Amino acid sequence: MFLTSIQPYLERIRLRYAARRAATERQAPPIEGQTRRHDNAYKSIGADPDQSELLARFEAYVATAKDDTSLDGDFKATRLEHVQEHAKKNLDKLSNSRLSFTITGKTIVVREVVRKVIKAVTTFKDVVSAAISGEPHAALAWAGVMVILPQDEDAANGLEKIVYLLLRYRQLQDEVLVPKFQDPSQSESARQLLVDIRSKVINVYVQVYVYEIRLVMQCTKSKARRIVRNAVGADGWKEMWEGIESVSRHIDDGIQSRLNIRTLGIWQRINDSMKQTGDIKDLQQATLASVQDGNQTSLLTQLPCAVNAMFDSAEMGAEESCLRGTQLSILNDIQDWLDDPAGEVIFWLHEMAGTGKTSISLTAAHALNNRQPLAEGREHARDAFLGASFFFKQGDATRNSTKTFFSTIARRSAQEFPDLRIHITDAVKNNLEIGSKGPQQQLQDLIIRPLLMLNEDIFMKIQLVNAIDALDECIEEREVNDLVNMLAALKKLHHVRLRILITSRPDNHIFKSFAKLPPGLYKSLVLEKIQPPAQQDDAMDDITRYISHALTKIANERDVSPEALDKDDIETLRDKADGLFIYAATACRFLDTDDFEDDEARREILDQIFDDDMETDGPQQKVDEIYLKVLSFPRLTKSSKAFIQQVLGFIAVFFEPVCVPSLTELLCRDKTKLEERLRQLHSVIHIPQDENSPLSLVHLSLRDFLLSEERSRMLPFCVEGISMHRAVFDRCMEIMSEKLHQDMCDLVLPGKLVADVAPALIEKKVPQYLRYACRYWVDHLEKLSGDQRKDVGLNDDGKVYTFLAEKLLFWLETMSLTQEAPTTILILNRL
Repeated sequence: MFLTSIQPYLERIRLRYAARRAATERQAPPIEGQTRRHDNAYKSIGADPDQSELLARFEAYVATAKDDTSLDGDFKATRLEHVQEHAKKNLDKLSNSRLSFTITGKTIVVREVVRKVIKAVTTFKDVVSAAISGEPHAALAWAGVMVILPQDEDAANGLEKIVYLLLRYRQLQDEVLVPKFQDPSQSESARQLLVDIRSKVINVYVQVYVYEIRLVMQCTKSKARRIVRNAVGADGWKEMWEGIESVSRHIDDGIQSRLNIRTLGIWQRINDSMKQTGDIKDLQQATLASVQDGNQTSLLTQLPCAVNAMFDSAEMGAEESCLRGTQLSILNDIQDWLDDPAGEVIFWLHEMAGTGKTSISLTAAHALNNRQPLAEGREHARDAFLGASFFFKQGDATRNSTKTFFSTIARRSAQEFPDLRIHITDAVKNNLEIGSKGPQQQLQDLIIRPLLMLNEDIFMKIQLVNAIDALDECIEEREVNDLVNMLAALKKLHHVRLRILITSRPDNHIFKSFAKLPPGLYKSLVLEKIQPPAQQDDAMDDITRYISHALTKIANERDVSPEALDKDDIETLRDKADGLFIYAATACRFLDTDDFEDDEARREILDQIFDDDMETDGPQQKVDEIYLKVLSFPRLTKSSKAFIQQVLGFIAVFFEPVCVPSLTELLCRDKTKLEERLRQLHSVIHIPQDENSPLSLVHLSLRDFLLSEERSRMLPFCVEGISMHRAVFDRCMEIMSEKLHQDMCDLVLPGKLVADVAPALIEKKVPQYLRYACRYWVDHLEKLSGDQRKDVGLNDDGKVYTFLAEKLLFWLETMSLTQEAPTTILILNRL
């Protein structure tokens, strides 16, 4: 990116160049035959008012793109000397660069045209090196090639032609022009021909400079702007190159008879090199074998990982991506951000609950993982890949804090990206306790430092995109503030970039955290609720599209003709939803009952939804309205409502989702009756087909609603948070007191390593409900007041004291078997 802040320096720098060149020329006047064509071309452009500013900007970009310190006020060396140094360094780096990498099981290779350019440069490295060392202005042209090439693969089409000409005319200078000019036997006509050819070569260099300068400027624009400008021919690419080719043909015609066999042979080699891609294996150095070593896998497993937080986890399977054709505006905004090489590091999308933020995060994660565009009609960002994801959830203790955030991101990135994996596992090997260190150290050791090391290995420009959803569901505000502030460190990553897509509610503490970030580091966008269509607009809005799709799917599954769904009812549902996806989704699930095919039963539910006896003056009230309607249960008995209260209350306060069999044990209820109640709650609880998969509330807003005395006061039952925590704690104590015993897995022989115990045996002997009780009984105890803790036995000779006296060793054994040994000290310290 060209920074406007460097403009004041440019004229001063050019004057310094001019003074130094003048001094050099006074000290050693050049022989006519050795006049440097790049230098003449440089002067020619510098003298052109229309091109001189572009030249200065080009110099600044090439000199600073890889080294920000080159704008130091002392100017210990001239800008062109900086360029020369960068060109030499990048030439050596180019020869050793990796041209492919593996991510998500796919091998990504640089485009064929890029490999052609690299092969040509590396094949004729000696020629290029001599040009760079001998002429600073030649170094500028070659530095431009090597700076642009990794930045934008699309630019390689233009660079291929530039490299071809630079190589050819370097050979022409060394093999023909210089020797012929120095030959005193040349006739006047022959010398005049050489002068004419030299003039044309300088003309070619002038046009190549201009072409390359504009190519650099093109690469710094966003992809969308490039497409538009190319479509209208705004930069005149075709005309520029036709002018270069025209002059080049005149040179070839004039010099052909004077080329010796050696020069013709070199030209043919250059031509062949540009036509042949070569074997990519010859250009690669690393092999995947080294990064697939079993020792690395063992090291990675030492990093704590919140498995449920990953976008493709079983837990996230309950969530839906955006329905095709919906949320196009915001998805295009995210795609534009990905396509912009100068785009912000962070894209922060925020709005209230129910607007579809999680669906957008999932859509982005799936699209990046599958190398697909986010929106229809777009191309996927070629250099963008999904690095990792972290979907926070308040009701899941494994992902409602940042304690395992960076270790989870690092572990998933290492699994998906073997080239990064070796650097992450090295970090673990060098500090085996890194998984228990603070977030700041984990960010540096597991994320930033490995990416900086990868930057030296890989030729291609890469952006790894991490999707972070529902940041507001991180319980501790301090952790949110620290996490957002730490993300500022990502700005130091350039060639291999780490970019973050974050979604959250517009909570005040999150706004304050982002406000502390440096300007330009993040892009903030409000996700507005879906607006209803204008009366004259026949286009279907997103909410109508979603409702129509959902009800048609229900109808097909229940053998009901989609024509039975009244269009007016769909429009009324859309109006009731008032632009909120959560309202529309809950209403559709409410309609999905066993008697959906019964017109009267379906009409009764619709009338209940359409009833306007509640005042709703905002989005939150709209969400509360639909929850009140689906949880009213007017026909249930008092005992049935008490059962539903207990089910909803337990699920709302659980620190980790549990499956149906575990919920049965924790509630101490009959499984058949529990399943019946769960079916009645299908509109607000996600019930997986596999009974061993975890249950979950359909949305965090339901938990907030249930636990708010004010918002849920009209429910026929009350879910009181502290009472529910006490009930769960009591049940955990009962389960542990009953189930824990010596030698939980019947191993008989003491001293056997946990790693040697079959996971299936542990799963059988320590079922999920017992694991939950052992892991979270203290968490539920902490939610009680001091007096309540005494009531439940947190005193000498009380229930907790008795449990620890009788079962402590068995509890420690069980925690060790379930890989929770590190947390035992922390748990006991909280008593």
